[in-house]
Amino acid sequence: MRVLVITVGALLLTATAAPAGVDKSAIDKAVDDGVAALKKMQQQDGTWPSVGSGKVTHTIGATALAGLTLLECGVKDDDKCIVKAAEACRKVCLTTLDTYSLSLLILFLDRLDKPDDTPLIEAMIVNLLAGQNSAGGWDYTCPQAFSEQEMKAITAEAGDSDRKLSTTRDWKKATTKGKRTLKDLPEAVQKKYEIAKAGNTQQVFGAVGDNSNTQFATLALWAGRRYGVPTHGALVKIYHRYRTTQTQEGVWGYSPPPKAEGGAPSIIVADGSSPAMTCAGLLGIACGHGADVDSKGKGKDGKVTIDVSKDPNIVKGLQALAAAVGEPVGWDGKGTAPEKIPSASGKAYYYLWSLERTCVLLGLETLGKKDWYNWGAEILLKNQKGDGGWDGKEYGSCGADTCFAQMFLKKANLLRDLNSGKKVADPGIRDLKGNIKFKPKKDEGLRPLDVGIKPTEKGKDEKKDDKKKEDKKEKKELSEAEKLGVELVSGKAKERDAALKKLRETRGGEYTEALAEAIQKLEGETKKEARAALTERLARLKAKSLKEYLKESDAELRRAAALAIGQKVLDDYKSEARTLAPDLIDLLEDKDENVGAGARVALKVIAGKDLGDKPGPWRLWLKKQSK
Repeated sequence: MRVLVITVGALLLTATAAPAGVDKSAIDKAVDDGVAALKKMQQQDGTWPSVGSGKVTHTIGATALAGLTLLECGVKDDDKCIVKAAEACRKVCLTTLDTYSLSLLILFLDRLDKPDDTPLIEAMIVNLLAGQNSAGGWDYTCPQAFSEQEMKAITAEAGDSDRKLSTTRDWKKATTKGKRTLKDLPEAVQKKYEIAKAGNTQQVFGAVGDNSNTQFATLALWAGRRYGVPTHGALVKIYHRYRTTQTQEGVWGYSPPPKAEGGAPSIIVADGSSPAMTCAGLLGIACGHGADVDSKGKGKDGKVTIDVSKDPNIVKGLQALAAAVGEPVGWDGKGTAPEKIPSASGKAYYYLWSLERTCVLLGLETLGKKDWYNWGAEILLKNQKGDGGWDGKEYGSCGADTCFAQMFLKKANLLRDLNSGKKVADPGIRDLKGNIKFKPKKDEGLRPLDVGIKPTEKGKDEKKDDKKKEDKKEKKELSEAEKLGVELVSGKAKERDAALKKLRETRGGEYTEALAEAIQKLEGETKKEARAALTERLARLKAKSLKEYLKESDAELRRAAALAIGQKVLDDYKSEARTLAPDLIDLLEDKDENVGAGARVALKVIAGKDLGDKPGPWRLWLKKQSK
């Protein structure tokens, strides 16, 4: 995970280069079939189906991602699918504020490379900058920086066919000559940039954002360097964010600690960490290095050259990431796939795209001495559907899984002008200490490596060793927490009462999990008492821990965490738990109505009034509080 190696030759690896093992023609066919499948998903209005539910629906984001993927796969910019997609994106790009969609819109229109889109891209960059918080990250939404009148003026400038704007994505011809600078932009845009730069827009309740939204914003801001709105400061903030929140094991999780300070790696438990988020951390540090070099000037080829060969955060991160890569089995991609090639589900395709971006960016042909590309290519070719697409049942319906898979196969490099001046060797793999490892949420369909991929078949000796370990596991007695959970569900009245008391009072995450699991099997008054006990347990935790519980796959844990926040505020009105109001508002649209009800109760305590079960009124209230 840690070796940020980027070499000019490696960065310019073409998408069609055939790796040893998987045949080039098999990859080309898979990509072509994927393109056909993606085109069939486009709707009459030029968009692709929306992705997401609950707090945010990324409707136009799926369209921008599909358009970007088709261009990376060689579809011409005058293809009717691209034209319709671009038209749909331009219509809403200035009013789209969810971070995923906003970032993808910038990437798509930048990749399309139409000079008339420059004012739109610049305005979107300002909106994106306004969403960066003091921790250097982004949450799901950004504030609207422009008034309706200002947006009309920007749209008018974009539609002025007589105006000539100079911008290019030709890496060999990239130059600052003719590029717009901040002083060339309308005065209103300059002022809005200064406000966004000051960071006065997203400082509500000490928000830190999440690393998934932040990595998309990072990609968009790197592309945004070619426009008139300065992005250097924001990229440096991202760099420091990841510098100070990497765990001692070298990984990153979905959200960093609320108050990450200093320059040393944060001493935090790696629970909730994942390979995809570790890729996000590596990407952020690489772009931070690049932004620093960029400010000092590019090379004659227009590329930003950096040497990260000795960056300890990158080396350590790559070594950890290597644990989430398997060995290819040697299939050429033709005929029937061997059974021992892993299957993929959940966020597998999202992870593979993250892995591809990291390894291509750093010029790594192997990771942990393993051929990451052939491993992923075999998995993708085996799991491709009959219609040419991919579907992990999480991001498949909008075409996102198909996009992730195709960009992996094409080795699509969205950071072509970022490369290292020195090739760094594969850092190998490093065993994670103790029990700290990548830990997936329970219902994400993720397998042992937290990537939605079943491990490849092991050799006979390894199987024997695993069998011995499993036999020992079966003989191992239940833990105390597990025994208490069983007693709570099936014991007699006195046993249940005693078990509930211990589960409520004994410290340790295993007791929390055992209690939450038992609740799902209880009914009536016992279930009510157990739920109250779970809320009481969580109310003893700090706000940053409760924030993580709000994201748990177990609805009982999400509900209890929401109620615990309300309890902490009741006990102390100035409690730091008040800072979780934005998270509670998002939770109002949880797929489990009991969770939404719990969030509403907590919000009523924080606000001192009830604004209903819809997030809209609560967000307006929150906005007023931040002024």
